[in-house]
Amino acid sequence: MAKADLLPTALRIDKVIDRIAEGDNLVNGGQIDLGEALSDYNRKEYHHIFPRAFLKNTGRKSDEINSICNFTFLPSGANKKISSKEPKEYVNSLVPADKRKAIFEANLMPVRMEIYDQNDYTDFLKRRSELVVQFLDSLIA
Repeated sequence: MAKADLLPTALRIDKVIDRIAEGDNLVNGGQIDLGEALSDYNRKEYHHIFPRAFLKNTGRKSDEINSICNFTFLPSGANKKISSKEPKEYVNSLVPADKRKAIFEANLMPVRMEIYDQNDYTDFLKRRSELVVQFLDSLIA
C-alpha cells in the first residue's frame, strides 16, 4: 500500500481520537480539557474503562487489558475517584444516572447497563469496537 493510501486511514484514526476526546467526563458529564488530559502531569491518567487492576485480578493478559477500546480520556481527579473499582461499582456510584446515556454515547461506549452491571469485559470490547467502526464508517460515507 502506498504511503498516500495510508493518509485517509490515519486521518480517520485521528477523528476517532478527536471524537473520544470530545467525550464527556465519566464522573460528572463535564467537558474534558484534552490539553490537560494529555499533559505530562496526567500521562498516567489515561483511563482504563475496565480498570487495569480489576482486569488483572480476573486473569486477563496485558495486551487484552490495554486494548485501545478500553481507554478513554479522563482528568486526573476523576480517574483517581474511579481508581481500581470494578465497573458495576463505579458506573452506578460515580456516573450520573440522568446523564449516563449521553456520557456513554459521547465516549463511544456501549449504553447497555448489563455490560457494566455484570463486569462483562468481553461484551464491552466487542460492542465498543463496533461503535468505533460505526463512527469510522460515518466519516467515509
